[in-house]
Amino acid sequence: MNPVPPVTRTRIGPLYRLASASSRATSPGRAGSSLAVKGVGKAHTGRPPLATEPHFGHRRRVDGPMTQRTRGTVCALVIGIALVAALPRPARASWYEDAAGYEYALRRQRSDHAPVLVYFRTDWCPHCRVLDGLLDMPEVRSRLSDYLKVRINPEHGAAERRLFEKEYGSRGYPALFLRADGRGAARLSPAGPPARFLAQFGR
Repeated sequence: MNPVPPVTRTRIGPLYRLASASSRATSPGRAGSSLAVKGVGKAHTGRPPLATEPHFGHRRRVDGPMTQRTRGTVCALVIGIALVAALPRPARASWYEDAAGYEYALRRQRSDHAPVLVYFRTDWCPHCRVLDGLLDMPEVRSRLSDYLKVRINPEHGAAERRLFEKEYGSRGYPALFLRADGRGAARLSPAGPPARFLAQFGR
């Protein structure tokens, strides 16, 4: 009577295989450190599994180039939104528009104590286009760079028309007013060469 070979357990992943001493010695799937088990999958060679291979019942996450590009795009978008939100208020060198811009300029005047220049105009007014050119001259723009400037078209709505007719009592175009801090509005002449025009603003 032949003796029964001892039975041992061989672990492959989470599975255990019962094997005798003789079967371990003669297993055709055993080559070096590799072990082939029918029904388990590919041979376990000791190397890490490929990205597409099952790894103990789970797929390993792989960060490919496309994933990295997508992540970079999202980060850039978030940074861009944060930068836009952190942008400073509009510079005084620009013009605020219509009734909403007028109210905003008055709020800034209360905090900045800067004079407000109010300009009533329309698109069809030829004298308004002349004044536009005067206000766009480099020496005029430089002199008025610290002013809060508002451009209002009374034809854009009831609020703009009320400012033009009721608040400032105007009837014709162009109409130009200067509101100093703590003072009423003074009407300015919209014509003349740059030197005479700028003389109205003092020093």
